[in-house]
Amino acid sequence: MPPTNKMMSRPTRLYKQIAVLSGFLAALFLGPPQADAVILINELLANPGGFDANSDGSADNVDDEFVELANLDSAAATLEGWSLSDAITTRHIFGSGDVISGFGFVSVFGLNASSGSLGLNNSADTLTLWDADGAAVDIFAYGSSQAGISWSRDPDGVGSFAAHPGANLPRYSPGMTVDGMEQLPHQQDPQPAPGQPGAPV
Repeated sequence: MPPTNKMMSRPTRLYKQIAVLSGFLAALFLGPPQADAVILINELLANPGGFDANSDGSADNVDDEFVELANLDSAAATLEGWSLSDAITTRHIFGSGDVISGFGFVSVFGLNASSGSLGLNNSADTLTLWDADGAAVDIFAYGSSQAGISWSRDPDGVGSFAAHPGANLPRYSPGMTVDGMEQLPHQQDPQPAPGQPGAPV
């Protein structure tokens, strides 16, 4: 973490210049900051129902499964070493260069999962998000999934999981809020209320 004034006694102009330089070098060599970032599971589609969720022109019930993460913090964060698992095994490991922007989203489709698929059961499953240190960050256990309808937090980032709102099929919004915005509202509760499904562990 770049030095701050609180970490320096009697800061001088020289010390401040060193702090700025240190921050620049850290950003250059270590990548985007992730301290204090709150990254959660925000949406998942276990049952694409024959719809083309990844918009690749081909509907596939394996490739079109997806998991969306949301960053509740204003700072971008690296996801390198983070992973997603279901009740059986690790399904996706994030690689070098995988970054989630501040108040932004990252979606992983079955087509792009490092294991070859996300393996989300339509009837019931448990999805876990792990950080790079192997700590469980977020867990969501769900029941039977309706075809073409994702499970999503509403409000995004802080609400409980429920069927994605809407009147028509399909109902999902990878990379966006349920209202179609590309970023979370910037006034976010740091984390879901305790006891809510999918709240951080």
